[in-house]
Amino acid sequence: MSDRPRLSPTMDSFLAGQFFGPFMVCLGAFTIAYLIGDVFDRFKDLIRYGGFGLLGLEYFALKIPLIVSQLLPVACLAGVLLGFALLNRSGEVLACQQLGISRLEMAVPVLVVAGVISLFNFALNETIVPLVTRQARYLYEVELKKREIRGVFFAQRTWVRVRNGFLSADRYDAPTQTLRGVTIYQLDGNCQQASALFAYDVKEKYLTLGRITHAKDCCREPALRGIRVPVRPHLGTAGVAPDEGRVSTIPPGLHGGNIDNWRIGAGATMYYPVMVDGALFSIGDPHISQGDGELSGTAIEASLNVLFQVFVRKDFHFPSPLLETPSEWIVHGFDEDLNVAMRKASIDMLTLLTDHQDLSRNDAYSLMSVACDFGVTQVVDGRQGVHVRIPRGIFPPENEGSV
Repeated sequence: MSDRPRLSPTMDSFLAGQFFGPFMVCLGAFTIAYLIGDVFDRFKDLIRYGGFGLLGLEYFALKIPLIVSQLLPVACLAGVLLGFALLNRSGEVLACQQLGISRLEMAVPVLVVAGVISLFNFALNETIVPLVTRQARYLYEVELKKREIRGVFFAQRTWVRVRNGFLSADRYDAPTQTLRGVTIYQLDGNCQQASALFAYDVKEKYLTLGRITHAKDCCREPALRGIRVPVRPHLGTAGVAPDEGRVSTIPPGLHGGNIDNWRIGAGATMYYPVMVDGALFSIGDPHISQGDGELSGTAIEASLNVLFQVFVRKDFHFPSPLLETPSEWIVHGFDEDLNVAMRKASIDMLTLLTDHQDLSRNDAYSLMSVACDFGVTQVVDGRQGVHVRIPRGIFPPENEGSV
């Protein structure tokens, strides 16, 4: 039998403690640094909307579980390195090696603690993080950023599917916390038109998206008498995954996403720049009809059966989502500032005309001024959208087709 020394339970506890202490210090330091960076990142909004108060403190407190879950792996690694550096400095590692205890045996207690932390992180991500992150987002997007906005229920779509129709909340009155102009639309499949059945108000906070309100519980009022809206089925959201990690589905971007262009429907082709392996293409937010601007924050939302094909084009690249319809090319620009969004759309249209239609920059700039139509796609998704359309029929036949 070997009388080679083994780690005792006391030594196990000591080594685990030597790791756990630096781990907690690193986790606390990283969390504070992350919070400080987040404050600076949102400084403009906090100043503009008065977020340096209890509401701002509540928002950042609700973000702590998400921050901790993201930093736990890094804190574990830093804790291991720092813990063993301290043990080595104090001579504990050398003493254990002289007793015949290997570094691997010394690492076992640390690995056990790290495994427990990993299980805790998994449970945190599956239970607490989604709940508090949703509440933090609501505080920031609705209670903070939108409390100064009047007449628009901004970037919060409250829709309910009802029999043969859809519910739309048009306006949010912050002082009374009332949704005004909640409208039930009815679809006529024979003539492909929608009309409003009735409207009503909701006088309490509408925190649960998709909450069902029964007709007997609301005061129904006539709405949009005699008006019929043409049906234009399309996808409000479609795109690939961005290369910046997990993001909100509300703002659109170069990856596509919540573009809310009603022309992305049957017969259209969209081109998206692939940013991550596998592209991770996804769709959602189908609409029955919507106007440019989507002023109230909602279209006529619906469930749609969509048939589409996906191809990888390795012979073609475009920097932003490009829409091809049977009659037009449509380029998109996005930014929190509508002027900047228009400039981005202009630059990308210039790219389309020079790189893919072989025009000079001067010719392309002149053509944009006389033949392109600029429009506001939406102003309700935080990051606003501008699209610019150019007719395909104005080009020679050899250049009119697909890119």
